Amino acid sequence: MNIVGKILVLLNLVFAVATGGFLAVDFATRTNWKTYAEGIKREMDVGQAQSKASTLTNVDLNRSITKLKLDIETERQLRKDDEIQYKVQIEEGKSKLEEANLKLKDADLTGQQVLAAAARLRKETQDLLVTIKKREEEILDMQKKNKDLRVFAALKDRENQTLQERNEKLLNDYQALLRQKLEGEKGVEATATVADGNRPNPPSVNVKGVIDRIDTKDPTLVEISLGSDQGLKKYNTLEVFRLNPRPEYLGTIRVVDVYNHKSVARMMRTPYAAARGPLRPGDHVASKIGN
Repeated sequence: MNIVGKILVLLNLVFAVATGGFLAVDFATRTNWKTYAEGIKREMDVGQAQSKASTLTNVDLNRSITKLKLDIETERQLRKDDEIQYKVQIEEGKSKLEEANLKLKDADLTGQQVLAAAARLRKETQDLLVTIKKREEEILDMQKKNKDLRVFAALKDRENQTLQERNEKLLNDYQALLRQKLEGEKGVEATATVADGNRPNPPSVNVKGVIDRIDTKDPTLVEISLGSDQGLKKYNTLEVFRLNPRPEYLGTIRVVDVYNHKSVARMMRTPYAAARGPLRPGDHVASKIGN
């Protein structure tokens, strides 16, 4: 039972006592008013005592009610302050949560960018490895081809050396035969022999050139890239040879006309030269083989 209920009970009790007193007075008046009055007095004294006690109790109750009201108001204010504090904390929590979500989104975006960059780098690395492997294969293939070419070049050098030695031997044999033939001839002047015979007459200096043109009417008549500026004279003889597609000795030519930067020469008629075929532009001429 709360305080208000207790107060109502006390008030009912006081009213009941008063009503009983009034009834007793009425009864005493009708019967023995003195005895009744004394009894009423005693009851009134009791009622006054009880009323006084009730008054004291009401004062205490009022004080208790006032204290409870103060306590309730204080508790309500505390609850209100707690509620405000809770709201502030909730708002701060929401703000921190939003900030954490933003950071999480940024971290997720950064992570995706890092993963994309890593995937791109991994692909570039794979492509680079493929390119490196391809380059290594190409290098190995080139090294193999280079080795084969070196072997082929060595064989060609050996073959060229053999052919050159053979050509030089043939030339030396040919020149020796010519010398023997010329030494057997008597009563012929040296200039006429040089001009008309097959005797070698190389220039006094070592020269080297090429055939520039072939006469269309006379294939034995050629124009060469050597002239008087290089020490070439009329009736000098030059050896003719070809390097491509294979080294080959072609014979001897004799200069018939000399100019400043070029000369005209004619192929000397020998069985060896006839077997080699006609001359071509680009064939090499020199004072001697191996010059």
